[in-house]
Amino acid sequence: MRRLNSVPKAIEKIANPKRIVFPARMGTGENYTYIHTGTPHLIWVTYEISGIKAQVWNLRLPAKPGMRILIGEDPDEYPGLLQVLRERLSPGETPTVALTDHHETHELYGGDEVRVYGGQIMPLNAVPIEDTFITVLHPAVVRTGSVWTNVKKQNVDLTASVRAAGALWALIQIPSTGVASIKLSATVTSRSLLTFANIPSEDINCYAAWAMQLFSGQDMLRRDHIRNDTFDLRWANGYVGGGLGTTVGDMIKSVYDPNLREDDAFVKMNVAEPANPFKGMLWWKVSTGLNFSRKQNSQYTGVI
Repeated sequence: MRRLNSVPKAIEKIANPKRIVFPARMGTGENYTYIHTGTPHLIWVTYEISGIKAQVWNLRLPAKPGMRILIGEDPDEYPGLLQVLRERLSPGETPTVALTDHHETHELYGGDEVRVYGGQIMPLNAVPIEDTFITVLHPAVVRTGSVWTNVKKQNVDLTASVRAAGALWALIQIPSTGVASIKLSATVTSRSLLTFANIPSEDINCYAAWAMQLFSGQDMLRRDHIRNDTFDLRWANGYVGGGLGTTVGDMIKSVYDPNLREDDAFVKMNVAEPANPFKGMLWWKVSTGLNFSRKQNSQYTGVI
């Protein structure tokens, strides 16, 4: 009888083998901060019982130093591969979304590259408030004439500029006070007659940020899939503002090209560098003698 009972047990053991798992923490070293191996999705882990440090595949969770995990083989997915199986949670803890690190696929030259539009960049972005002619202007630092100006988050109200008849451009510009002002174009008979050439130039020592279309019959300021009344002027300014002053030729911006696919024109400043208003923006003097060769630098520096 014992032999007969052992047959189904043996079959069960073969059909549903016991999964061997090991408790571990993501990462090694102090606070488990050393985690990346240099190979995508292959991470360092520390086994909790033995303290052994090893490299295992992580195809399921974000690489988070110190995360409590179970390591083992999954016979249904990549059998024979030692990998992270799941997160270990204590009672009351919130589970981590099961999505491994994959930012490289969404970056430049990645397989699922995200196309970032200017309207998605938040510094000095103008976001209309629904059902109004008010737009929220987000904070930034811009060049107004010869000075750098801190622009705080503020509402710009265009209600008084709406016309009962005809259409016009409302230029949102930033003076040295940092408080946005509005400059209107001449009125034309209809929205269809508004051309970019009609956008008024910014006043002296002002930064031209946005041009808004205002026209009769308009229910609100829109920036959506139905209609766009807002036109982004930030990128035409090259972060300088105040028109084409003498500072344009002196200003340079870092453009990151991780795969070194293109050559760029390199420049160096011939004046003392001003205070750096943005992370990622580099200022150099001619006297620094920096080497901008393709072999020694993957961070290209080109003229704005």
